[in-house]
Amino acid sequence: MLAIFHKTFAHPPEELNSPASFSGSKTPKLPKETVKEFISRHPHNTFSVNFGEAAVLAYVPPDRPSSLSQRLFCGFDDIYCLFLGSLNNLCALNKQYGLSKSSNEAMFLIEAYRTLRDRGPYPADQVLKELDGSFAFVVYDRRAGAVFAALGADGEVKLYWGIAADGSVVISDDMDVIKEGCAKSYAPFPPGCMFHSEGGLMSFEHPLHKMKPMPRIDSEGVMCGANFKVDVYTRVNSIPRRAGSATTTARENIDTEEMADRFFPIQMPHFVAEAPADELAPSDSDIDEDPLTPSKLLSLPHAARSARFIQTALDLKETVVRETWTLSERYPQDYTLYTGALGTAFLALKSYVVSNNENDLKLCSEIVRACETISRDSRRVSFLCGRAGVCALGAVAAKLANDGRLVDHYLEKFKHIKLPSDLPNELLYGRAGFLWACLFLNKHICQHTISKTIMRSVVDEVIKVGRQLGKNRKSPLMYEWHGKKYWGAAHGLAGIMHVLMNMELKPDEVEDVKNTLRYMIKNRFPSGNFRSSEENDSDKLVHWCHGAPGVALTLIKAAEVFGDSELLQAALDAGEVVWNRGLLKRVGICHGISGNTYVFLSLYRLTGDPVYLYRAKAFACFLHQNAQKLISEGKMQSGDRPFSMFEGIGGMAYLFFDMKEPSAARFPAYEL
Repeated sequence: MLAIFHKTFAHPPEELNSPASFSGSKTPKLPKETVKEFISRHPHNTFSVNFGEAAVLAYVPPDRPSSLSQRLFCGFDDIYCLFLGSLNNLCALNKQYGLSKSSNEAMFLIEAYRTLRDRGPYPADQVLKELDGSFAFVVYDRRAGAVFAALGADGEVKLYWGIAADGSVVISDDMDVIKEGCAKSYAPFPPGCMFHSEGGLMSFEHPLHKMKPMPRIDSEGVMCGANFKVDVYTRVNSIPRRAGSATTTARENIDTEEMADRFFPIQMPHFVAEAPADELAPSDSDIDEDPLTPSKLLSLPHAARSARFIQTALDLKETVVRETWTLSERYPQDYTLYTGALGTAFLALKSYVVSNNENDLKLCSEIVRACETISRDSRRVSFLCGRAGVCALGAVAAKLANDGRLVDHYLEKFKHIKLPSDLPNELLYGRAGFLWACLFLNKHICQHTISKTIMRSVVDEVIKVGRQLGKNRKSPLMYEWHGKKYWGAAHGLAGIMHVLMNMELKPDEVEDVKNTLRYMIKNRFPSGNFRSSEENDSDKLVHWCHGAPGVALTLIKAAEVFGDSELLQAALDAGEVVWNRGLLKRVGICHGISGNTYVFLSLYRLTGDPVYLYRAKAFACFLHQNAQKLISEGKMQSGDRPFSMFEGIGGMAYLFFDMKEPSAARFPAYEL
């Protein structure tokens, strides 16, 4: 295999570049010359993909496909993987990540990379430690402009890297190609290590220790790159937390300047009075002469402002449908509601509910049918990222279309979903996510569509696991996902507690839920924000998935269910964190302004205080008037999947639909 990446985004250690490279008889070659050399050595079966000046990937299929030492290539969702070797525990890993049994190592690594990149701040080294086998791989994320490479610790598979004539990074298992292309600027890739274009080189076996370069001297007595060893006498100040993120370090304390890089300061008035309903809205010609700022949009009568939100939502919906459905030729690769086509169906259903356009309902049903086909072999069972979401949404759409036969079809499919015994308990992929799908059906189809018996058996397992891990801890319930004890809505305590509070619980279970929330309140940061996990002391994230927004929604639910003043006050405190630090430089539902706006909508519904309605409108108006411009200027991110429901403008469109009736708004796929 061969991978070449431009120096603008792949930054290898400086010691790899030897000063002797340009003074000898052989000098480094340009990337295109190295690719030509690689192809000439394998003239009959080389496959290569060129990404302009950014990257080149080349791959030679193995002579014997059944060989244990595999060479694999896979591309999915603009992420590409070259893999060498084999993983002994591939079946277990596929099961853990919800992949089909037929998924190979390259497919698994793409999914593992996506999880690292998108699902929260947990360590890449921990994921790599779970890989049992002899392996080397290179992952290229074209959209993010990121490289992630690693070599197994056993040293059975060989990998080399070097520097081309133009400074590009060259990685290959063919040492002769590396030597020809990089002259003296090459070295073996260190076993048990990983390289990321943002985080650099580190040992995944010993992530707390620095890597020490040791000069290499070749047979001619000339310095030739460097070997890298773990320096057991020095420790790093921070370790990479996840792949594919520009923010790859975690620290116990974070300075104000870095924190401010994540959000826009609040520059809107503390309160803007809404114009009377009978006051005329400005005409389009007036707006052309006098641009409509967020404050002016805020001051419009509700009907006029709502009309603008709805029109923008409809326009965004059309863009989302085109990019995620039409251009995929109605066969999308990602079926999930979180980042895939089912999210587009969910948005279309929302559009139908708001606009009563029958075409939106037909579109929703059409997309769900495609998602059902695509997800048929999926082992994932949750609402947001699994087959339960497909069947549940399909049944609800069929009911709205008065198609009883199709309702029965989807319910039958739903009731045949089997929960693996090793299923996690969190919301995105686990038992809580399956329970939420049951609640969704019982609300929108019929109260007892999914029986209490079925749901109770799942609740019993969630409680049992939580108590086992919470034993001898100050929190009566605790859960792990990928080895970390998360607190947030997506993977941790907040999301699981939120779902449990919608279930019929026994008195002792109610107390466990209450005391788990009190534990979180007692151990929150002095700022009022909530940690992402037990292990993380960084007061940085103010997202639905990790931090105050998701916990706030759970505390609001707790205040409604239990009538507890302590929980209510904690919810209000979390709302202040979201107001001060939640105007994020992202648009999405999961980790963006759209999701954070729902905290204020929920607080308004709970308290009736118009301040929270104003704050929701302020965030929404900021998005409405500024998002497109800020994204085009590179000052705001549209998300890794810019048209998706939870990461992109799909979620922003959903919020704008909800601004028509703010008191009826619910955080999608979280609040019922």
